[in-house]
Amino acid sequence: MVEKMRPEVTLHDVDGVALRQLIEYSYTGEILITEDNVQVLLPASSLLQMEPVREACCRFLLRQLHPSNCLGIRSFAGMLSVSCGLHKTLPSVMKALAQ
Repeated sequence: MVEKMRPEVTLHDVDGVALRQLIEYSYTGEILITEDNVQVLLPASSLLQMEPVREACCRFLLRQLHPSNCLGIRSFAGMLSVSCGLHKTLPSVMKALAQ
Protein backbone atom coordinates (compact mmCIF):
# COMPACT_ATOMS: atom_id res chain seq x y z
CA MET A 1 0.00 0.00 0.00
CA VAL A 2 1.43 3.32 -1.09
CA GLU A 3 -0.57 5.14 1.61
CA LYS A 4 1.56 3.81 4.45
CA MET A 5 4.56 5.73 3.08
CA ARG A 6 2.70 9.06 2.89
CA PRO A 7 2.14 11.58 5.69
CA GLU A 8 -1.44 12.10 4.47
CA VAL A 9 -4.08 9.75 3.17
CA THR A 10 -7.01 10.89 1.04
CA LEU A 11 -10.28 9.15 1.78
CA HIS A 12 -12.72 9.38 -1.10
CA ASP A 13 -16.47 9.15 -0.62
CA VAL A 14 -16.34 9.63 3.16
CA ASP A 15 -18.28 12.49 4.70
CA GLY A 16 -16.01 14.69 6.83
CA VAL A 17 -18.46 14.96 9.73
CA ALA A 18 -18.98 11.19 9.73
CA LEU A 19 -15.23 10.62 9.68
CA ARG A 20 -14.77 12.95 12.64
CA GLN A 21 -17.50 11.10 14.57
CA LEU A 22 -15.94 7.72 13.74
CA ILE A 23 -12.51 8.88 14.90
CA GLU A 24 -14.06 10.11 18.16
CA TYR A 25 -15.81 6.75 18.48
CA SER A 26 -12.45 5.01 18.08
CA TYR A 27 -11.16 6.88 21.13
CA THR A 28 -14.29 6.96 23.31
CA GLY A 29 -16.34 3.94 22.27
CA GLU A 30 -19.40 6.20 22.08
CA ILE A 31 -21.30 7.63 19.14
CA LEU A 32 -24.66 9.36 18.84
CA ILE A 33 -26.70 8.15 15.88
CA THR A 34 -29.56 10.42 14.84
CA GLU A 35 -31.89 10.94 11.91
CA ASP A 36 -29.53 13.71 10.82
CA ASN A 37 -26.33 11.63 10.69
CA VAL A 38 -27.33 8.01 10.06
CA GLN A 39 -27.25 8.49 6.28
CA VAL A 40 -23.57 9.49 6.39
CA LEU A 41 -22.49 7.25 9.28
CA LEU A 42 -23.78 4.01 7.76
CA PRO A 43 -21.83 4.24 4.48
CA ALA A 44 -18.71 5.57 6.22
CA SER A 45 -18.74 2.86 8.89
CA SER A 46 -19.36 0.25 6.21
CA LEU A 47 -16.48 1.51 4.05
CA LEU A 48 -14.11 1.70 7.03
CA GLN A 49 -15.25 -1.71 8.30
CA MET A 50 -16.34 -0.37 11.67
CA GLU A 51 -18.86 -3.15 12.29
CA PRO A 52 -20.14 -2.02 15.71
CA VAL A 53 -21.12 1.38 14.28
CA ARG A 54 -22.55 -0.14 11.11
CA GLU A 55 -24.68 -2.51 13.17
CA ALA A 56 -25.79 0.33 15.46
CA CYS A 57 -26.83 2.34 12.38
CA CYS A 58 -28.81 -0.65 11.11
CA ARG A 59 -30.55 -1.06 14.47
CA PHE A 60 -31.36 2.66 14.44
CA LEU A 61 -32.89 2.39 10.95
CA LEU A 62 -34.94 -0.64 11.96
CA ARG A 63 -36.34 1.28 14.95
CA GLN A 64 -37.30 4.14 12.61
CA LEU A 65 -39.22 1.91 10.18
CA HIS A 66 -42.74 3.05 9.44
CA PRO A 67 -44.99 2.42 6.44
CA SER A 68 -44.36 6.01 5.35
CA ASN A 69 -40.56 5.61 5.14
CA CYS A 70 -39.94 1.87 4.75
CA LEU A 71 -39.32 1.93 1.00
CA GLY A 72 -36.89 4.84 1.30
CA ILE A 73 -34.93 3.15 4.08
CA ARG A 74 -34.86 -0.13 2.16
CA SER A 75 -33.65 1.68 -0.97
CA PHE A 76 -30.96 3.56 0.99
CA ALA A 77 -29.65 0.36 2.59
CA GLY A 78 -29.82 -1.42 -0.77
CA MET A 79 -27.68 1.23 -2.46
CA LEU A 80 -25.00 0.46 0.12
CA SER A 81 -25.41 -3.31 -0.26
CA VAL A 82 -26.27 -3.42 3.44
CA SER A 83 -29.32 -5.48 4.32
CA CYS A 84 -29.67 -4.32 7.96
CA GLY A 85 -32.14 -7.14 8.43
CA LEU A 86 -34.73 -5.21 6.44
CA HIS A 87 -35.77 -8.35 4.59
CA LYS A 88 -37.22 -9.65 7.88
CA THR A 89 -39.50 -6.65 8.20
CA LEU A 90 -40.76 -6.56 4.62
CA PRO A 91 -43.82 -8.84 5.17
CA SER A 92 -45.13 -6.70 8.04
CA VAL A 93 -44.47 -3.52 6.08
CA MET A 94 -46.34 -4.86 3.06
CA LYS A 95 -49.24 -5.82 5.32
CA ALA A 96 -49.33 -2.31 6.81
CA LEU A 97 -49.27 -0.74 3.35
CA ALA A 98 -52.17 -2.92 2.21
CA GLN A 99 -54.39 -1.64 5.04
